[in-house]
Amino acid sequence: MGALPTFCLHNMDELVQNIKNLMTPDIHLMDVQENHNYDSIRIVVDSEKPISISDITELTKMIRKSEVIDKFYPNGYKMEVTSAGVTSNLEQPFQYRKNIGRNLKVKIIDGEKIRVVKATLKDIDQIGIFIQEKTEIIHVDYANIKQANVIISFS
Repeated sequence: MGALPTFCLHNMDELVQNIKNLMTPDIHLMDVQENHNYDSIRIVVDSEKPISISDITELTKMIRKSEVIDKFYPNGYKMEVTSAGVTSNLEQPFQYRKNIGRNLKVKIIDGEKIRVVKATLKDIDQIGIFIQEKTEIIHVDYANIKQANVIISFS
């Protein structure tokens, strides 16, 4: 087996921080994935306000122009910048805030079990969310949410 490509050896934390430093405060970096087999990097962002295609285009141009990724991929790379889709997991408080009033499917850690609840997101606070399950409003700490997704309805 030959030597590992340079991009497999870089510090992902440094790369992530370099990308974060370029972003405006209202856009959040959700994920950075690299595929060393194809010399590619995928950057996922989200915001409390809707992200337009022009926002993504501007961010992509800013990252390319800054050359913050170039040193990790000296032989070139492919880059995809995308927003978190409607089927993406909710991970940050701002994502819950922008979905208040929507129906969620929430996997809640309840002791040693995982309980799946379909409920309406009513509100959030610093430590968790308030969801209405049937007629009862319950509070779930962020730490007890294993996964949460917006239920897409076409009605």
